[in-house]
Amino acid sequence: MNSRLGHFTISFLMLILSLYMFFSTLVNGRSGLEMVFLPFSLFIMFFTLGYLYPQFKKNDARHK
Repeated sequence: MNSRLGHFTISFLMLILSLYMFFSTLVNGRSGLEMVFLPFSLFIMFFTLGYLYPQFKKNDARHK
């Protein structure tokens, strides 16, 4: 993915998915709460990638 907006879009989709799974688990009373952590961790990962994308894009001495 080559855009900052793309990372933010996927991160907020993962946030919506994890919130939906969390509340549906609470409402239904099932014990599948550990499945919520995967989309939430992907939300955190994509959000930080989108936030740090300009720093990753720049070429510096380590790139050579």
